[in-house]
Amino acid sequence: GYALAKHWNLPESYCEVVRDHHLPDPNPSHTLLNIVALADKACIRQGIGLESDESLRLEATEEGHNLGASSIVLAQLLVAMEDACQLA
Repeated sequence: GYALAKHWNLPESYCEVVRDHHLPDPNPSHTLLNIVALADKACIRQGIGLESDESLRLEATEEGHNLGASSIVLAQLLVAMEDACQLA
């Protein structure tokens, strides 16, 4: 993915997100990376995509911590995702 993003001349910050969003310890100062990694974990939590883990707790993730996301905001994210999936 990283090589393709580079080939497409995407900004380096986006290329890093493509490359690093599955790393266990994301760079805490890379906000976009943390948002994408958290969204990826939220999809896993909701069973959207190839992986599913209903026991995943977003409030316990490094990304949630790095973004300063409260448990209320993270719960709202999951509800919004569930609603969006029902509309699809």
